[in-house]
Amino acid sequence: VQSWLAKGQGDGKKGEDASRPVETVEHLERDLVDLNDAELAPKNASKDLATRVLPRLCAHGVPGPNTLEVLTRMLAEGACPERFALRYAYYLMHRILEHYGRAGLGTNETVKAATSQCIKTLGEEANIRAGVRRMLATRALVAAARAGVPEAAGALHRGTVGAIESLSAGEHPRGKSSMFDSKTGKTEGGDAAHTDAAARAALGARRRFIAGSEEGDKKADSAIPSPSALATAVTSPDHVAARHALSLALAAAKGRRYKELAIALEPVIGAVAKRMEARVANLEAAAAAGDSKEAKAMARKSEGKQKGEPNLDDPGAEPLFLRLCGALRARLLGAAERGGAPHDCARACEKVLAAELKTYGGAAAGSESSPRVAMAACAGLFGSDAPSGADGAKARAAAWQAIVRGGGE
Repeated sequence: VQSWLAKGQGDGKKGEDASRPVETVEHLERDLVDLNDAELAPKNASKDLATRVLPRLCAHGVPGPNTLEVLTRMLAEGACPERFALRYAYYLMHRILEHYGRAGLGTNETVKAATSQCIKTLGEEANIRAGVRRMLATRALVAAARAGVPEAAGALHRGTVGAIESLSAGEHPRGKSSMFDSKTGKTEGGDAAHTDAAARAALGARRRFIAGSEEGDKKADSAIPSPSALATAVTSPDHVAARHALSLALAAAKGRRYKELAIALEPVIGAVAKRMEARVANLEAAAAAGDSKEAKAMARKSEGKQKGEPNLDDPGAEPLFLRLCGALRARLLGAAERGGAPHDCARACEKVLAAELKTYGGAAAGSESSPRVAMAACAGLFGSDAPSGADGAKARAAAWQAIVRGGGE
């Protein structure tokens, strides 16, 4: 694919591709500058950027830092009406910032100035833009911050803090749609109708920022939103934002504020436990009734989603939720073993994990639980996601003791 993009389609004439010289990165970079020049650019400049120059630049790898200035100008209001060209611009900025980092972008004053303006522009985009443009700008800032680009971490924080504050207040910061959102998605209940770009961008940025960090890293811990924000975010109508929130909550469950998180998430986990226990009861009753029509109808009976449940529509959300329940349960049981009072959240977590395992095979044959989900529930019961160190060891020991005793309380 990269070779085809770099060479181009041609117009179908036999032998033309062999005679045409392959465009180098330097040639494409010059075309990028010329096509964004108001005086030199032809009428079809936007189309040429979207169909030839930018795709071939992506195919060649990472352009030089000197292209940051023109790519930044493309993001200005009305500068580039072609949305596919804008997507390429965000992608190339992301690659440049990530590839060169602090060392490569500090070679001379011109590149430093272009980088500073790029970070400033991306910060504004992450704060005021809507839809996909907001998410793409935030991803580029995350890449820059992790690569050590100056000012990137501050711009990332300013661009996402508003959405996190809204979540802490119990609100979902949906925002407006963007030029990338399809009309059918917005009007017919498609993915765009349920997209919360602000929450998805902010939570995704925090998740990517802490990815790969070691436990106890202060910068990573400070990037995790508050328990109240996470409790709101896991119920987001945007299934990707909800998955990001569950991933961050799992990281928070390994930290010092796990008790605060358990208090904030107890109603959410309790709602899931109530629904899953009802589902187990229906499946067991159906198994006892045999192959009659009543049994089949009972097996198909679906308990409605309880109020306050997390959004588990994403394929990766349910395993994350079960792992979160396991981590919280193990830590709360470990605290109870050291003289603390039993926590209601630990009971709710255990009900969720046990009900999930009951719906996988056995009396619940025919249920929709997958092996991946069942493995997550099993790992949760044994406290596999408890943190490392002495506290984590005590939490895992408490989880094992609860298994031996036949329960957690």
